[in-house]
Amino acid sequence: ISERARLSIMLGLLNSDGYIHTHGYAEMKTVHLWQAVLWLLLFPGVNYAKINVKLNAKKGTKLVWKLASLSKFIDLIRPVLDGIVSNKIVISWPLLVLGALLGDGYISKKKGLIVGVTGKDLSYLPEWLFNSTLNKKLDKEAIVCGARAVSLLRAIYNELDPVLLDILRFMADFSDAEKLRRFFKAVNMQFRPRGEY
Repeated sequence: ISERARLSIMLGLLNSDGYIHTHGYAEMKTVHLWQAVLWLLLFPGVNYAKINVKLNAKKGTKLVWKLASLSKFIDLIRPVLDGIVSNKIVISWPLLVLGALLGDGYISKKKGLIVGVTGKDLSYLPEWLFNSTLNKKLDKEAIVCGARAVSLLRAIYNELDPVLLDILRFMADFSDAEKLRRFFKAVNMQFRPRGEY
């Protein structure tokens, strides 16, 4: 995948689901196999994976993946820092949103389409998404509804390079990849103009 896509999605994922260890390494825990595969795509080089088994009488057995990149985070984002210094655009905000969405974000269709993105810092989200009462940017969560949610997902889809798109489509067939299946289904949704939509 392209360096721009990799860095953008990596930063979005770390902003929502991952964290930086005190020694400077990026880490994440997940119970989803597709997220573990995504991690390995986003963090090239040597990685560490520890798999624990969680037993739950009601929910059954779960595998918990603890993933860590053994490259210092500052080295991983050096292209971003160099791009900022030289005034080159390195990061794609739609792919940054995709990373956050694939982390702790969600896509729901209970009352119309709702896309929620969580993160430690949501300042990268464009203001045009939030100029209605249905679309909110809170401290650590952003909620986008209806036609604007579809617009956001289509902006993400249009930024995906063909290789990454094929990888995500392949992973959408994993049994635990409901979030990816919802993403591809929501991109094709149609909304009738109504009120603010």
